[in-house]
Amino acid sequence: MKFIKKIESHETGGGCTVEFVTLADGRVLGINDECVVLYESMEDFYECYTSNRQIIDLCKETEK
Repeated sequence: MKFIKKIESHETGGGCTVEFVTLADGRVLGINDECVVLYESMEDFYECYTSNRQIIDLCKETEK
């Protein structure tokens, strides 16, 4: 837990649940059943900030 500050779940609407892993440096991993997204902060997630984000598409990975 050296690098993880907290872990929490949020219902974002429409039956979509996102798991958030807040890292020690303030960045946040958003994880759902389709992808993993790295946000600069929770504010970045809530503001739908359109910066270039690092994304892992889990659906694409499972198609292989």
